[in-house]
Amino acid sequence: MVSHLLAVQDVADGPVYAAEAECVKPIMEMPNLPVAKVMWKAMPSLETGVECWITAGGAHHTVLSLDVTAEMMRDFARFMDIEFVHITKDTTVEALEDKLLVNDLIWKLR
Repeated sequence: MVSHLLAVQDVADGPVYAAEAECVKPIMEMPNLPVAKVMWKAMPSLETGVECWITAGGAHHTVLSLDVTAEMMRDFARFMDIEFVHITKDTTVEALEDKLLVNDLIWKLR
């Protein structure tokens, strides 16, 4: 099941993030986690997903949602007039860097 990790950067011009993740069944009980009860696997891979997340600004307060879609977050970003960054199973670090550079130029010209 594909879900989304969602975050809003807490700076004035920070982006809204949506990163795809796959929910997986925990392999063991995790009684010391106070609220986290779902395990997830980053897409396209842990290494690439984390590098993309950090490259995009690395928001550290996130929410895992099975109901909120990337399209909803894109709409939210449009309503709030802030940037939207979507990391998918097909995202590469190089393509994201290029997209962020272009987005930065566009935002500066607005």
